[in-house]
Amino acid sequence: MRNRTVLALTLLLLSVAGDAQQYYYKLNFDLSAKDFADTLAIDVEQGRVYVPVTIGDGVYRFLLDTGAGMSGIYSDVHIDGTRPQGHITSHDANGQTYATPVVCLPPVRLGRLTLTNYRANVVSRPPTAKGADGILGFDIFNKGIVCKIDTRHRCLILTDRKRLFDEEPGYEARYRLHNHVPFVTLSPFDRYEEPVRFDTGDRSFYALSRLSYDAALNGSPVEIQHQVEGHTHGSLRISHYGAEATDVVTALCLDALRWGDYTFSNVRTLTTQGRSTIGAALLAYGTVIINPKRRQLVFQPYDDGRLTVVDNRLPDIYYVPLHGMASVGLVWEDSEPYRQGFRQGDVILQINDTPIRSFRQFTTFPFIKGMTYTLTIRDREGRDKQVRLIK
Repeated sequence: MRNRTVLALTLLLLSVAGDAQQYYYKLNFDLSAKDFADTLAIDVEQGRVYVPVTIGDGVYRFLLDTGAGMSGIYSDVHIDGTRPQGHITSHDANGQTYATPVVCLPPVRLGRLTLTNYRANVVSRPPTAKGADGILGFDIFNKGIVCKIDTRHRCLILTDRKRLFDEEPGYEARYRLHNHVPFVTLSPFDRYEEPVRFDTGDRSFYALSRLSYDAALNGSPVEIQHQVEGHTHGSLRISHYGAEATDVVTALCLDALRWGDYTFSNVRTLTTQGRSTIGAALLAYGTVIINPKRRQLVFQPYDDGRLTVVDNRLPDIYYVPLHGMASVGLVWEDSEPYRQGFRQGDVILQINDTPIRSFRQFTTFPFIKGMTYTLTIRDREGRDKQVRLIK
């Protein structure tokens, strides 16, 4: 009996050690198709792309996230037949690192293409993830799949033919990989260039790194200062494990954001503490071809010419998670929410008669555009107050 107990404990320890082993980024999964081109129908919501993915006998909905080095499934989504592979160290949008389990999935099908021995992170569902079962990361493209993202026609073209799109017009930007995701060189100011993460998981058009802004400002203060629209303190970028820390935030309206020979003008942006990103809102203005065989992104504008006037409007108020609750990350002092009484750090406790117990509950609340709501909020000194929110 004692020998059986020792054997059982030994097997348990071996199992725990196996689960705790470090997994390293690999592209040793297999692709079923050769010399193929396939068109997949996609959903587009708030500018972001959702792809139907078949795993085993189930059909799942994955967010196309080029800012993620590898694909992932949310921990509240059950998929039969996964096999543990250890843990991997990942990096989020705010530069934080964390360890997540890795599993080998059953065969994964994207249209005609089947991936076998394909690995994915198992991650907790971030507070902004709604209507998705997981994410489709950049490892598929690092494997050699060429892709064209076309949100106007709601389709994704996948191919292994590196010359398929050669005859199509467009504006090229070479990319380099950092932590397995693509960074293109863009110019937000004259005589200043910076590496910018191409991140379709981010809803924004362009976010400017605070470090890049400070470096450019030190080099050309006269050129940059007239593009500044305001300053405040707050946080707005939400990464996988919460919001960035509170810091100075600068709002700018850029005269020109240059992608190679192409120009985006009147681009409103805010400074953030993480890396600069160009996000999913770019896809509203044209298609993007990802060609990993040439380390190349090609932007194809929907309109003729070499310039797009973006003229985007930024929110007056940003909400971020704080200890699981919804809080005000940033509010502009000349805005209507500020006049109504919202302040940075306020925590949302109630909407009308409905208690709000989590950030997710707040972000999924069925607000109706044009209606006015009464919110009970708690300020940073612990005092409760009521404010009006006009949607």
